[in-house]
Amino acid sequence: MKLADLPRLAALAALALGAACRFPPPPDVELDAVGDDPRVDASGDGGGPECTALAVSCVGGNLSHCDADGRYVRHTVPNGGPGGTPVTLTMHDYPCPMGCHTSEPRCADIDAANGLNVALDSVPLSPLDLDLTPGPAGAPILIDTSSFDAGMGQTIITHPDPLIGNIAVPAEVITQTELPEILVLKVRSLSLRQGATVRATGVRALAIVSRFDVYIAGTIDLSQGGPGRCSLPTAQTTATGGGGNYQTGSMSSSNAEGTATSTDVNLTPLHGGCAGVQSRVTGPPVVTTAGGAGGGALQLVSGTKLLFEPSAVIDVSGGGGTGRIASSTAIATGGGAGGSVLLEAPQISLTGGAIIAGRGGGGGAAHLSMAVMADGMPGTKDGPGAGASVFGATGGTGGSESAGPMAGTAAGGVAGGAGSVGKCVLRSRSGSISVPPGTLRLRSQTLPLPSR
Repeated sequence: MKLADLPRLAALAALALGAACRFPPPPDVELDAVGDDPRVDASGDGGGPECTALAVSCVGGNLSHCDADGRYVRHTVPNGGPGGTPVTLTMHDYPCPMGCHTSEPRCADIDAANGLNVALDSVPLSPLDLDLTPGPAGAPILIDTSSFDAGMGQTIITHPDPLIGNIAVPAEVITQTELPEILVLKVRSLSLRQGATVRATGVRALAIVSRFDVYIAGTIDLSQGGPGRCSLPTAQTTATGGGGNYQTGSMSSSNAEGTATSTDVNLTPLHGGCAGVQSRVTGPPVVTTAGGAGGGALQLVSGTKLLFEPSAVIDVSGGGGTGRIASSTAIATGGGAGGSVLLEAPQISLTGGAIIAGRGGGGGAAHLSMAVMADGMPGTKDGPGAGASVFGATGGTGGSESAGPMAGTAAGGVAGGAGSVGKCVLRSRSGSISVPPGTLRLRSQTLPLPSR
């Protein structure tokens, strides 16, 4: 086959796919893992027709799809094999991840939450296999959800390796009523290799939709001020409560309440954790002190599989509260709540050692007459944030997967409340997922994933 023939063949394949199966074709000149034409049959003999041209059927959960040249349609997935290695899928009795569609000769698609189906269906228009490798000296890969080029329909991922640099990724923005918008990155497949760390910031929540496999062996960090966190009104007290998510943030030593828990349990709409309540002292001068930052919100969607290796980490933990002395006043703010993670795929595989964490941050503390102050600790994958402790004033300890956030206490001085633990929702075809002990370090539930 000549390179000049590729556009014609790609167009024919795309036409057939549009009528029958929403799996996107490989890029026009993409070659498979061994450098061969991806249309050659598995035997490599390049022989005669394998099937009836343009025939499509889906029976018993298995799809067969023939292209215009009488060859079974094939898709090279760069991370679909063991350890994130390449694999070629042949559309000959191919087991549909969600079974056959009820009325059309194609595989059923997943029905993603929060309006992400439109983004998922548009992936074939600009296919991108995103493979993120470690930066030099562990430098993070950066995603700013506040940055979106509406005219180009893309956002930029900044890779610290100068040989890679900026990566333009197709994207769109989803609006949610009275909650943060969602920046949706659209990829054909996603790999985050071991040793690589993605740090996401910004106002919008982050979602990534992938037509094929999502392979996670590195770290996704949306902790302590991650994207999609909720903002809070200013308090009028010197000691404030913690941020809420799965539960209400705990009270401060002066019984100032934390923020209430969200009424949503399914992460529809998508939102992160709330910050610890900000303190405001009227002075003069007026002094405002921030509470611990809430963890962010992440939605990962795959049309085939989400695979988490033992080295995988998603961290949406909350930040610690603050202890301050200002305007002759002791100030202590509450810790931030852990954020939220929504995972959706026909198959979700969590390997032992993988961690999804969203623990709350501890409250700050201060003592005016002793002139001491301390900040609460942030929540981490290793444990909830401990509250600061100074001369009888102890900030609350953050919430965890097994305990609610503790209130701040003070025999002298002031202490902030603690942030709630975050939450995780896992939606798969069966609604049943094997979770290794210690993997989900936040409150979680598993649900069935509908098809369409």
